[in-house]
Amino acid sequence: MTKEATTNKAMSNFILESKTDQIVETKNDQSVFTLLDHWPDNSLYQVWKMRFIVGIALATIFCGFFVATDAMRKQGVAVKGKLVCGAQPVSANSTKVRIVDIDTGPDPDDTLDEKFVGNNGDFQLNGYTRELTNIDPVLYIWTDCLDADTPCQRKIKLIIPQKFIISGEPTAEQWVDFGVINLESTFAEEKRECIH
Repeated sequence: MTKEATTNKAMSNFILESKTDQIVETKNDQSVFTLLDHWPDNSLYQVWKMRFIVGIALATIFCGFFVATDAMRKQGVAVKGKLVCGAQPVSANSTKVRIVDIDTGPDPDDTLDEKFVGNNGDFQLNGYTRELTNIDPVLYIWTDCLDADTPCQRKIKLIIPQKFIISGEPTAEQWVDFGVINLESTFAEEKRECIH
């Protein structure tokens, strides 16, 4: 072996020994290289490690979202009727009807459909939402019947029975027909509301 080759080999051994002093762990009396854990500047490794963890977390969230979406059932209601104030139909431009799914907890209520009544006081509402559990539909009516100059409007709440919940487009027999509702009556669930 030449003198130059010996010097190069000695230099390589010195460099290798000084590097491995930093990256060798003793485990069961054996030397184990843990290059990435003891890399002089492991910030790049940490970045890739964090990206991997975030990627796995996002994939888990997206998979959970798609599973939950499939589990959520399409549910809705279809209601119709006619609103009168005494013997006259209610005012078409000031009487609004809305079907809503009442939710509890942080989930806000879902408006399924809303409109102003027709010229003769008639209405037809049909809407749906997706929920894991059964929806709790109600019909809200805002009216000025028997209100005269009182500020705001009467808000009437009518509960729609669970048996009328449907899972698709309603057939003729699935419409809940409220018939003719005289708004001169008083209702168990009634209050005043200015903004609706």
